[in-house]
Amino acid sequence: MTSVAMDLLPNDVFAENDDAPSPFELLQFQAQRIAERSNGRLRAEITTTESDDRHVENFVLILPTNDYRCTLFQVVHRPDFFLPVRFLPPEPLPKYLQKREDTFANFNKSLRGGSVDDPWRASTPHEFKTVLQELLRSEEVRAVLSALVERAKQSNNITADAN
Repeated sequence: MTSVAMDLLPNDVFAENDDAPSPFELLQFQAQRIAERSNGRLRAEITTTESDDRHVENFVLILPTNDYRCTLFQVVHRPDFFLPVRFLPPEPLPKYLQKREDTFANFNKSLRGGSVDDPWRASTPHEFKTVLQELLRSEEVRAVLSALVERAKQSNNITADAN
């Protein structure tokens, strides 16, 4: 009997890429960039909610001038492992504000009708980066960020007028 040695392990898991940030580092960097790109008008922080079977990383936006906070999205994972994860995107915009038909709401409807690949799930660091990028560029996230930036500008104008 001959022994055949074949490496069947996935290449992407063992690929050497020490320069690539971990998923949590990617989240932290995005939070940092929000403060930088908004000139400090907005801040973001990552808070963790823990239970026996899962940890939830909450990506929280903060409008310091109004002491306003909102959770932009969440990332759910097992307690001992950061991957795989499931992103929980923001609520869909009301239908009358949607630009296109392929929104989160339609995705959720399709889930009820049968099996569909979950676009908000990531198993590898590369998938995490891809899904996070898609989420941050989504209509829903853009709407929240735009609204908060505009609200921050208004707060700054009111404060400047009061002085």
